[in-house]
Amino acid sequence: MIRRESEEGWFVITQPDHANLSGKIMARWGNEEFSPPEPYDEVLFAIYEHDNGWKEWEEAPQVNPANGFPMSFLEMNPGVSFGIWRWCFGRYSENHPYASALIALHFDRLNERFYHPGSRHNLEIRTLSKTLHTEIEEFVLKMLKVALPHFRENQNPLPLPEAVQTNLRFVQIGDLLSLILCRGVEDLVTLNDVPIDYRGSRGEITLRAITPYSYEISPSPFSAGEFIVSVRGRRLKQKKFASSHELQDALAQSTYEELSFSISKTVNI
Repeated sequence: MIRRESEEGWFVITQPDHANLSGKIMARWGNEEFSPPEPYDEVLFAIYEHDNGWKEWEEAPQVNPANGFPMSFLEMNPGVSFGIWRWCFGRYSENHPYASALIALHFDRLNERFYHPGSRHNLEIRTLSKTLHTEIEEFVLKMLKVALPHFRENQNPLPLPEAVQTNLRFVQIGDLLSLILCRGVEDLVTLNDVPIDYRGSRGEITLRAITPYSYEISPSPFSAGEFIVSVRGRRLKQKKFASSHELQDALAQSTYEELSFSISKTVNI
């Protein structure tokens, strides 16, 4: 769950709805300067569905006991998150092996901070994280052997074709852009290592909030000079909840509404 603070309480957005927004954004990627994703349908499927494993958890969201707020995905117990991530990349693996490989790689990058030698997490979390890393490598190799028949095997570390690395970055950028909008980030944000083409060219883009619901981007990687995207969520009229049950009741009594955002290109920032 993503929390966006409001005057009364929160506007909360589920992880699958956030992922849906990231797909809406990245579906517009591509112009004379920036190459669109390829294979388009599979990369977009990965972006739209990268958080599909959160569907079950979001049906009964929890409260953070430390502050009484609806629990953000950033506050989850890592061991619980690891299980959810497995659902995210495993759910559609039979019909979408390439997209599922990209989703798995996306979470492996997020997972690195838990098993890295400098990690401050306890031994149990580091061990679970390292197990997940190994599982993801095996999963990705299996998925890419199906999607890329000439993918090389038996190499360590896992070799990733340039196109796969580029498409993984598309998933990551879609995720980041959606999070910026959903959370209402008002700072100037620069994204690095942005794919320009499939020959390995990279650049950076800068996103600036004009209002909480309108942004300017430079240089623009999108096909339209300006466009509007929306995400659904529910408004909560209090910040703290005594229990997860109280939060769930409040959500059940609320209705979905849309937040709309405009993104336009600008010459100078």
